[in-house]
Amino acid sequence: MNADGTPGATVPEPPFPPAESIPAMGRYLCWIAPRLDTGLPGDKRVLLAAAYRTSYRKVNEAGGVPPKYRDYAERIAYYLKEYTPPGRS
Repeated sequence: MNADGTPGATVPEPPFPPAESIPAMGRYLCWIAPRLDTGLPGDKRVLLAAAYRTSYRKVNEAGGVPPKYRDYAERIAYYLKEYTPPGRS
């Protein structure tokens, strides 16, 4: 991956096995997270999902989840609440 988040010189062809795709997604999310503005309102997990879906720049420019992705963000928030064990947030 290049410093700006674009793919590097070699990009493998999909489909990727879970053993490759899950760690790659984790690395990408870890790359996105520090690029989100710290003062953005809302659940940081939902903001990260929106940035994954669109880009961290668009989330920062919109001051949160851009209008086009709010339905997606609401679904993410619902599933986070649904699948988070009791007593955890």
